[in-house]
Amino acid sequence: MNKPSGTVWSLRRRVGALVAAASMLATIPAAAVAATATADDRVMPIAQTETQQYLELTIKRTDSNGSPVDVGDKLTYDITYKNVGSQNIVVYPKSTNLSGVLDKQADGKSPICRWSKLEPGKTGACANSNNTNLAYHVVTEDDVKNGFTPTAVIDATSDLDGQTVLQSVTITGDKVAVNEPAPPIDDPTITPPATIDAWNARNATLDDYKTLSSKLSKTDGINWLFIGDSITQGVVYTQGYRIYPELFANQVESEKVRGVSRANDMVMNTGISSADASWPLKNGAFDKWVTEKHPNVVFITFGMNDGREAKLFTVEQYLKNLSTIIDKVREQGAIPILQTQNYTTNATFNKNLDTYFDAERRLAIKKNVILIDFNKRWLEINNGVRESNTYMGRGNNIHPGENGHIEWAKFTLKSLNMLADGDPLAKWNSANVTLTGPSAGVDEAVKGLRGTAAATEAITVKPTAEKSVGKYLTGAQYVDLGADIAKAAKGGDAKQSNVTIRFRATATGKPQTLLTFGDPAASDTRSVIRLSETGAAQFVDSAAAGQYYTVGTKNLADGAWHTLSVNFQANGFTIYADGTAYRAITGTSAKQLNVPSAIAVTAATAGATRDKTNPNGTQQLTGMIDYVVAYDSALSDEDAKKLTTETADAAAAADAAADAGAAATAIKPADVPVTTVTAAADALTPIISAVNDRKNIVFAGGETIEGSYSDHVIAKNVVQLLDERVRWEYVTGLTAKDTELARAKFFVGAAAGGRTVAQMDADFDTLIGRYKPDILFLMPDLYDAAGKLVEKNDAAGVTAFGEHVKSVAARAKAAGAKVVLVTPVTVRGSEAEFAEAMRKVAAADGLPIIDAQAWMAKVVAAEPAVKTAWYNAAGQLNYAGHLGYARFLMKSLNLYPSNVSTSRVALLPYDSIGGDLAGANEDGGTVPVARVEGAAGTSGAAAKAHIDGTKIDPAKSVVIVDHYAVYEVGADGTRTPVEGLGDVAPETLLSGGVDVPLPAGDRSAHTYVVVGSAAAPDGVEPVTVTYTAQLAALEIDAADYTKVDEALKSVPADLSIYTDETADAVRRAVAAVKRGLSADEQQTVDAWAEAINKAVDGLVKKKTDGEDGGKPVVPVKSVAVADANGKTDGLKVAIGRKLQLRAAVAPANASDKSVTWRSSAPGVATVNADGVVTGVSAGTVTISATSANGKVGSVSVTVVPGGTGDGAGTGTGGAGADGADDADKPGNPGKKPGLADTGASASALAGFAALLLAAGVAVAAASAASVTARRRG
Repeated sequence: MNKPSGTVWSLRRRVGALVAAASMLATIPAAAVAATATADDRVMPIAQTETQQYLELTIKRTDSNGSPVDVGDKLTYDITYKNVGSQNIVVYPKSTNLSGVLDKQADGKSPICRWSKLEPGKTGACANSNNTNLAYHVVTEDDVKNGFTPTAVIDATSDLDGQTVLQSVTITGDKVAVNEPAPPIDDPTITPPATIDAWNARNATLDDYKTLSSKLSKTDGINWLFIGDSITQGVVYTQGYRIYPELFANQVESEKVRGVSRANDMVMNTGISSADASWPLKNGAFDKWVTEKHPNVVFITFGMNDGREAKLFTVEQYLKNLSTIIDKVREQGAIPILQTQNYTTNATFNKNLDTYFDAERRLAIKKNVILIDFNKRWLEINNGVRESNTYMGRGNNIHPGENGHIEWAKFTLKSLNMLADGDPLAKWNSANVTLTGPSAGVDEAVKGLRGTAAATEAITVKPTAEKSVGKYLTGAQYVDLGADIAKAAKGGDAKQSNVTIRFRATATGKPQTLLTFGDPAASDTRSVIRLSETGAAQFVDSAAAGQYYTVGTKNLADGAWHTLSVNFQANGFTIYADGTAYRAITGTSAKQLNVPSAIAVTAATAGATRDKTNPNGTQQLTGMIDYVVAYDSALSDEDAKKLTTETADAAAAADAAADAGAAATAIKPADVPVTTVTAAADALTPIISAVNDRKNIVFAGGETIEGSYSDHVIAKNVVQLLDERVRWEYVTGLTAKDTELARAKFFVGAAAGGRTVAQMDADFDTLIGRYKPDILFLMPDLYDAAGKLVEKNDAAGVTAFGEHVKSVAARAKAAGAKVVLVTPVTVRGSEAEFAEAMRKVAAADGLPIIDAQAWMAKVVAAEPAVKTAWYNAAGQLNYAGHLGYARFLMKSLNLYPSNVSTSRVALLPYDSIGGDLAGANEDGGTVPVARVEGAAGTSGAAAKAHIDGTKIDPAKSVVIVDHYAVYEVGADGTRTPVEGLGDVAPETLLSGGVDVPLPAGDRSAHTYVVVGSAAAPDGVEPVTVTYTAQLAALEIDAADYTKVDEALKSVPADLSIYTDETADAVRRAVAAVKRGLSADEQQTVDAWAEAINKAVDGLVKKKTDGEDGGKPVVPVKSVAVADANGKTDGLKVAIGRKLQLRAAVAPANASDKSVTWRSSAPGVATVNADGVVTGVSAGTVTISATSANGKVGSVSVTVVPGGTGDGAGTGTGGAGADGADDADKPGNPGKKPGLADTGASASALAGFAALLLAAGVAVAAASAASVTARRRG
């Protein structure tokens, strides 16, 4: 009986005499399916009646597969219950051909679709649209002939156990026709490449790879798109740091790839948590996931949700979905690239994933698709342990953590030949996954140096003496200012003088000296200007306790630049700082102050207090000194204020802050108030809250939106931070029936460094419109990545800028998008007019505007160090600035979490500005290095590399170097000190350089770094300046040493057991080998290999007691490893139990049959000298046996929890299921019993030994009796 889908109808039949019963029934919400009965949920007795009807059913199909369907398609249904009687009933499913209806609840008894109490007139449901694990059918080949007709028998009962049936109703849905199955996609006869290198070699032969290489050879922009599940979306488990698609984006946008700039590329990510390979194929999904992103390359990364539990999709359906995606990507003219994924920490999941990933590999071969086999790389970085959690997210068993994503990004780029060894990502250690807040570091400090020219230009009075210092002091150094400044400080006949110093200091909690005047060779009397423990300016009159004067309260040890000036009188002084006069101090007739004119002054010192007791200084400064100038007369009050006033732009920022009502220096950046821009929040919130629609959120702009770094590469940029906040933290908190629709809120950064609004306007359709924004954030930049102004900074240019902003906004609105304007966030000095132009457009056109420029002016006024801590040398936001900016935008859009502890993004700490300058190291650039002639016998190759230290100019560095050290840099970035050099004195390096020894015959490239370290107090990391020396390789074709290496493997480890004559022959043959020969000398290299083999074959053992000596040695050719029963596959041992292995060497007459046992992972299992394996922790380990001459045999052993699998047994313990792909999916715990113990017996061992002996091999093992004894124990 076929009825139209969704039609309400009922089948009612009399079920016999009804018995009145009193039951206690549980109440359950309409959206749920089961609950536990409670004592208060009571149902009145159901009255007996012969005609009473209770239950009406509806069945409705809810999937989008259409009709006819294919084998493997998933059909989904909603079955609705309605109580048409007058009493409460229990709805109890009895039979059905739909899956997920009769599955048991947690009590293991009741069907999951039982409705515990359905009141009269109310409805309930067993609905797949509420829970995808309910009421579905995966079409099979058995359905092809007759189609599939859903049917169910569901009872109305008066008890929870379904025993007292009031009415039994049968429901039947529409028949669904099924297509004849197409030929299987999977082809098990295909053998994929076995190694990563083999995959890369195979990929390079494909047309797609050649097309990609052609694109990479041009500067034309490439749109890269990543689609996948939560691993690709990268939610939560990277602790707020970048995920692998974002690291990929940073590489292509900030570094040259294959020597070509990729500045015009865009990288987009439409991965969604919980997704499987069917999600992009849902009705309308592919357009939003892929088509509207206009990709040139699409990375397709699914499998974890499809196959880890091996029940959502069959392998064939998984491949069908992947195959369809590949075809649709190619229809777009794009290159598809498949990626396998990581393993989990669950052995059962991993076994299933092996099946699905192997099928994916075969599909890649079949369809000629590039495949990046990260699954194999995951196994490598985890040392062969599939269930390792080393690279997993914290507290998770499925998702890689931040370190795993770094390795993934490196591997993807290397697989496509897009990552050079010198690129920042290549050198980034995946163990380095913590960023700290910025300090006012050396690189930024150099930019702030002015030199004495600033002093001479500030006032008309010219200094008597001056010194440009430009050095960073580490708290263990000082600067001798010279005799001229010392003399000027004494003053003329009037005994008046002025000394001015420009500096920046970090707080140390201790006094820090700025200036000292005295005679450190002969006297402890000195005149000292210092900063107190709290950074206040002080004059220290003598070394006696309490003999100092604090003249101000402002903290001058805050990391910012300050200029301090002292007018000395005959018996007094006045201190000025930052344009402000502090109180004057005057001595009395009874108290002469130790001003310079009143004491002996032979030396002037900056950065330390020096006297006879402390000639090397005390109370040293930690910070920078720019310059010191001295006048032999006091300055006027006006000149002293002018001289100490800091930069004009700092004053302007203070004025801007005052205009905005913010007191300069009164608050910190985090405390600058941010008001929600209601109109902007109202525009965005409905879009990201639309649980039934897919949406595009587009950010258009320049360098800020592109947001790439050459340092701190793991830090997200502003768009990436907003993406995680919205797409995971916000969206997953919404209630939705369709997870894919709710989470499909895709962020697009339509930006490139240096892009102007005129370009956006002229090419709107290509740069913005084609991404079909539902909301557009128009965020123009004024400068390119190098800091060059790209907008015209005149009246006409500003006017044109505003007109283009207006036009772009209008075109976006005409296309149906909401538009929010955001003013420029840079603080280079030209932003005010452009920001005002945007404000006028917003006011005229009624557009929401987020005024980032006004906010940043307040922030800089509150903390001037922001200009160097949040911005790079080109004036663009750095990693810390992007986080600070993201916080501002989240607050402006009402997205900032009320409970910060729930947000990974809000918890990130590295935008907090520290005042500690220590450890802010400097890159000194490159220094020349060249090969020099070596000793004779090096085949003409150099034996030394000379680093030319004379090319280092110490005056250009802010570091006062105490000593240099030279390191060689390995391919992984590891630095190794050059042997024999040690610490190199500055005078040695700078006067001639150093020689680095090279191996004889060396022709390879080398990278060296020369690191100059400053002196530093104990416990303080010294600041350094680093110079890089690149030694190029000699361009020759090298000889092939493969035969030599194989011959060397055959040399016995212990030659002492052989006659001196034959052993010496081997030693001479080995010593003759010289590395580094060219291909022209291949014959010589091969002759060395032949000589080694000949010498080894001629080895003769020494005669010992009880045996005949002088016999030729018979080497071991092979080693075989098995358990006591001869089994080599599927070996298992339980934690804490033992497994006996045997090693058999061939031939049987080998001279030395001894072997050495080894475990590849002692943390998983250990092995002793007798081959006894002991399980330590769950996992898989390789146990190997190595003969004396280096032949190896091995087996794989799995260590399982629980069980009784010792001896030769294969017992296993139970294995619990892991959590779902995202946080809101329940676990699926289950236990499987272990297999029986099958320990080895003595007879079995004897049989194994006989079998091996019959084959011509000898057993190297303990006696069978010892094995039996161990097993019985």
